Amino acid sequence: MGVNVNTDNTSVTNPYLESAKAAAKQRIANADIKTYDDINNLMTSSVSLWGDKVLTEEQQKQAYTQYSQTMLDEYYDINGDGTVTIEEFAKTEELSSCKAGEIQANALGFSAGELEKTISQRTGNVFAHNLDFNGNGNIDAEELSFFNKEADGVDGAYDGKIKNAGESAMFSAVTGMNASNPEYNRVVNKYFMGETLTPEEQQILKDCQKTVRTNIGKAAGINVEG
Repeated sequence: MGVNVNTDNTSVTNPYLESAKAAAKQRIANADIKTYDDINNLMTSSVSLWGDKVLTEEQQKQAYTQYSQTMLDEYYDINGDGTVTIEEFAKTEELSSCKAGEIQANALGFSAGELEKTISQRTGNVFAHNLDFNGNGNIDAEELSFFNKEADGVDGAYDGKIKNAGESAMFSAVTGMNASNPEYNRVVNKYFMGETLTPEEQQILKDCQKTVRTNIGKAAGINVEG
């Protein structure tokens, strides 16, 4: 991916980077759901990137980057070529959502239908495209690191403990589900419910995505294109 986490003469062998890498592997394991209990466990799960260690701001940045890079390499990089395209990221999110939906449906005594598949595809696609702040067609560690850092900070702590609730809150922010603009909020949530958008609403969705990418990209300090 071309991301260097080895600034300040550090390497992945440093304890806090090893801890961040282990946290990513744990997060990936948490996402490997097979039963309804696994879904419940994932919803209440959290990972700790550096435990009780006291890190400098630069070291924390490196830890978030290491965590994110490991997630990209070992979870999202479907073809293993070292680059995660928005299509790969979206497909990974879609498959995970579909699997959870099927397990939940089976637990309630019915089978997941096309609507659930449509919802999974739409949410994964919007999430991936909006997370591509710089508009280069890939999701890199800088972009995912911002997401993970802010997921960590949802509770105000920024202590390296990323909770599923924090991830969910950031997912809503990145996709526009909780947009302050009422029309953005309405259209995104309508789209995510599998409903058909009018031509006017399709344009509102596009405007929302551009606005979200621009605003969050600026907050992340990433130059936004397109």
